[in-house]
Amino acid sequence: MGILDRAGLAERIEGYVAGVAALNAANDKKYESVKFNTKIEVDYGPRYVRIVRKDDCGSRSVHSFVDRTNGDILKAATYKTPDRAGKTKGVRGNVFADNFGLSAVNYNGANYLK
Repeated sequence: MGILDRAGLAERIEGYVAGVAALNAANDKKYESVKFNTKIEVDYGPRYVRIVRKDDCGSRSVHSFVDRTNGDILKAATYKTPDRAGKTKGVRGNVFADNFGLSAVNYNGANYLK
């Protein structure tokens, strides 16, 4: 399946990333004595967009992945791959949702399925 040529995908991903950054900023403010100063980085791969959290302590972790073929938000299995077949398998949200799919994530990453 090819990369989604749907109008607005880049803008929807930007909106999702801005929302993730806002969630992390709110968490940083809540725990400002720790001085996480979290930054969000975006890595575009051939199929997936990797959203990475990076803090001043040198910690890096994958927040989530966005599938470029359909806009689905996925939980990370490893640093390099989304969880497509593991115990947390399943789509968490979609960047084309009204809220950019932010109801499916928290500051740490994609929510677990219930």
